[in-house]
Amino acid sequence: YSLGVSFTLNSLLLLFTFIIGHSLNEAIQSFIGLGRLGNHYNLMFVKTISILIPNFDMFNFRLAIIHGHSLAWPQVALSSAYWLFYLCAILTLSAVVLNRRDL
Repeated sequence: YSLGVSFTLNSLLLLFTFIIGHSLNEAIQSFIGLGRLGNHYNLMFVKTISILIPNFDMFNFRLAIIHGHSLAWPQVALSSAYWLFYLCAILTLSAVVLNRRDL
């Protein structure tokens, strides 16, 4: 409890990040599907959020593994680079936040 964040709050934040990360692709497709009836600013807002929140569908190799297909190496490399980018971003943000706290 050194940072004042409870286990319940961490669990809820993780769950919401997971749900949002899976839902943003459908939201972008919905705004694109609306065409001229959709609001351009809402589409840009959702695209911006989708850049900030990780897209967990990048790591979904389930269908290829279940059906015995080989994994495409460019997709594995892109997923690995995506994971490395978010890992570095989270660790950098954590280091900045923890350096500002008086522990």
